[in-house]
Amino acid sequence: MGTFVLLGVSLMIVFVVYLFRNAQKDMEYILDTTNRQFYDKLEFIADGAVSIRRNTVLTEFLERGTTDTEEAQRQLTYAIELMSDRNMVNQIPFVESVYLFNNQGRFLEDHYYPSTVSALKEAHEEVKKQLEEYKQSNRQYAFLKGAADGKINLYFRMYDGKLTQTGICVVEIQEEAIREIFKGIEDYENSAWMVLDGGGQILVSQENS
Repeated sequence: MGTFVLLGVSLMIVFVVYLFRNAQKDMEYILDTTNRQFYDKLEFIADGAVSIRRNTVLTEFLERGTTDTEEAQRQLTYAIELMSDRNMVNQIPFVESVYLFNNQGRFLEDHYYPSTVSALKEAHEEVKKQLEEYKQSNRQYAFLKGAADGKINLYFRMYDGKLTQTGICVVEIQEEAIREIFKGIEDYENSAWMVLDGGGQILVSQENS
């Protein structure tokens, strides 16, 4: 079992494995490698959030909403870098989309895949609906399943240097990428894995594959 905390976001990974003695060292290596790869993807998200906080254009957008939107959009792309190798799991993006909302309800967005106008409209409606649900809670973060299969939206709050909330960031994670990270464990008979959030909600598990 492993627990990861980044940006106040807690995730727990549970492994259940029954091993013969001669397979134990091999499995320990697989578990360690899997843990490290998953942690690296969470760290990619955390580093993106830090880059947003340190970016003067994005800070202006969050705190005042008066910045050049086109330039802010470009800066968000630079801050998150969805096209970077750090975001990839065997050619599958871990983070598919990111949204940055300020307190006035304006938002910036970036996506790994191009999309049609109608598909974007549906995505916006879903994210905004979940956003209102999240705003009404006191949670620092929340994992909310998307209407489309295979999507997990991570919502977390953005703060300035005085710990005043300036907005909310939404990161869309692909279940397919998570499964790709953990698939090595499934080669072992009588093994199982699951990823839970800090509240014990199962986000992804081998049983759901």
